[in-house]
Amino acid sequence: MKRFPFVLTLFFCVLLLASFSIKSFSEEGQSVAYDRWKKIAWGALEDKFKGSELTEYKYIGRTEVNKEQTKDVFRVTVKRNNETYSAHAEVYFDPLTKNIIAINVFRL
Repeated sequence: MKRFPFVLTLFFCVLLLASFSIKSFSEEGQSVAYDRWKKIAWGALEDKFKGSELTEYKYIGRTEVNKEQTKDVFRVTVKRNNETYSAHAEVYFDPLTKNIIAINVFRL
């Protein structure tokens, strides 16, 4: 009976360490996925706004559209001919296969 508090404490310590490693692993996986969509969005923005200066590139967030589609949204500031405005790039992809479904780029 004297060993019970020790065993219980040890169990919670192991559980705590396991939860940290799982969280770290999932964040690393998201970072790799985010980098892929970031490069695709940046390329689409450069194509749409050729000859413009693109600054303040920012990741807005991820939205699950439905079970087959997830959307990552990126915003950039566009400077062209003394005019400055914001633009969005939306990258739609299948969360299971990681295949691109669509890329939408538009001025805000």
